[in-house]
Amino acid sequence: MDSRTSRNLVQIDANFDLKLAQLAVHHLLNSEDICIFAQDLKNGTSAFGSHGAEKIYGYSSEEFRNDPLLWKKLIHSEDVSIADKVSLTDPPPIRTEYRIIRKDGQVRWVANSLYPQLDDKGRPISLTGITIDITKYQQRLRSMAFTDFLTQLPNRHQFDEDISTALNEALEYDDQTAIIYVDFDGFKRFNDKYGHQFGDDVLRHIAKLLREFENVRTRIYRLSGDEFAFIVRHVSDIDEVRKLAEGLLSKFRASIEIAKTPLEIRCSIGVALYPDHGGDVATLLRNADVAMYSAKEEGGHRYREYSERIQTMDEKARLVEWLRKGVTDQEFELHYQPKIDTLTGKVRGAEALIRWRSKEHQRVVPPNEFIPLAEESGLIRDIGTWVLETACQQNKMWQDSGFPPLCMCVNVSMVQLEDPEFLDVVQRVLKNTGLDPQYLELEVTESVLVKNMERTSFIIDQLMSLGIRTAVDDFGVGYSSFHYLAHLHVKTLKLDRSFVQDLTTSPSVARIVPAIIQMAHALHMKVVAEGVEQKEQLDILKGIQCDQVQGFLFSRPQTQEKFQEYLLDAHEERFNIITSAVQ
Repeated sequence: MDSRTSRNLVQIDANFDLKLAQLAVHHLLNSEDICIFAQDLKNGTSAFGSHGAEKIYGYSSEEFRNDPLLWKKLIHSEDVSIADKVSLTDPPPIRTEYRIIRKDGQVRWVANSLYPQLDDKGRPISLTGITIDITKYQQRLRSMAFTDFLTQLPNRHQFDEDISTALNEALEYDDQTAIIYVDFDGFKRFNDKYGHQFGDDVLRHIAKLLREFENVRTRIYRLSGDEFAFIVRHVSDIDEVRKLAEGLLSKFRASIEIAKTPLEIRCSIGVALYPDHGGDVATLLRNADVAMYSAKEEGGHRYREYSERIQTMDEKARLVEWLRKGVTDQEFELHYQPKIDTLTGKVRGAEALIRWRSKEHQRVVPPNEFIPLAEESGLIRDIGTWVLETACQQNKMWQDSGFPPLCMCVNVSMVQLEDPEFLDVVQRVLKNTGLDPQYLELEVTESVLVKNMERTSFIIDQLMSLGIRTAVDDFGVGYSSFHYLAHLHVKTLKLDRSFVQDLTTSPSVARIVPAIIQMAHALHMKVVAEGVEQKEQLDILKGIQCDQVQGFLFSRPQTQEKFQEYLLDAHEERFNIITSAVQ
């Protein structure tokens, strides 16, 4: 290629670039969605170099020139602060987005890119910028944000907006609004059996069927997963809502074929009516959910209207769900209370006591409030395993840190003892934590022992063969019989706190307690007195040869950190805890 040809090609490229630039400028100047403007900040004049100003704002360029602050007057009142926060000394381009109100009252979204010019002292003296109408873009974003991608139904965000609006209207017009909560029974099995793609097809088909029930006052939403909800506005008669619920049950009663696969799709429905069943969105939705779960617990594929009776039934179900969430989210912690030797005053053991720092309750829940529920629901197995593993691991850590060996006491429920895997769990925990079995003591209440003597006797024998001690907790409040104790290899008897509290005031208790201790010693059992709070109680227990004591006189149950400090004081200062406690 010669030099002349090369120069010609360069010239062609330059001409092409110029034409391309001219075409771009022409497009900008004539676009209805773009406005190019300039302002002289010294004298307050404005100029517009494109036709977009009138299309975007509805005002002519002349009107803008006559009122240089017109652009600011058109900003939506809720967005004025956005413009006020703009600093023209920031590096360009300075970008903002806000709503404007056109001359005809329409609301539009605009995006600005500002390019200020500064004087030698850094003060803005002029401004050029581009304004773009982004209303359609914002509408698309909103549509995406408020529409469920899979089913194309309005989503939870849209539901929240619409139900708030509906309740405000109901309050204004003194009428009723209903929420119909729909959950599909056993939907998970479709995903498990046929795969998630098939499950998505099922959801799309369900959405299509649910849309058939929409009308001018009734709208369907997908809240999450297989949960849907209707909002019914301006309800004049509850029978209207009942008819809709019954229609839904009928629609999903027949077999449905999807991808040539016949399916039985069933749903449970809960109904809550404003204002009778809730005066705000959160209460109304929760009560519709409560009614739906009531329908599900009664066998499913039925509807239930919210009532106080259902609320009472649901309280327990909700607590169980919170408890299950507490297990999943690791909301539990252990506190430790020392057991003191009455002869030496030294710490011989610790009882591990569980606490639930519940996010839902927003407080620390004591065990007497949730352990019965955990036992009834079966969650005590998971909770009990966590307690056992955490307590053993902590005991081993203290020993490895140089503290004198302690016997860690862990409470065990009847549900755990009846679990066929209980012994395997105990052995696995000891193996994983490395704790010597002799430093673990499992406590069972007296009532648990006698419920199934054959089973508990077998378990205690197996634990003894592993080198693990067992203790009878709360002795004295139940059967208080030494007959069964004579046939069990129990090593420790824990005297209930009620005996200790009456020790200084009841002559009969003062006679009974020494007899209990003597009989326990005759069976080669140690006795631990719980709930010692007064020096007088301690003096009596020492005098009748009670082996160990625990209670507030020495220490309340403490966190792992506080209990470790307690052990450190006892170990390093070598003081007699009993003497220290009563001084």
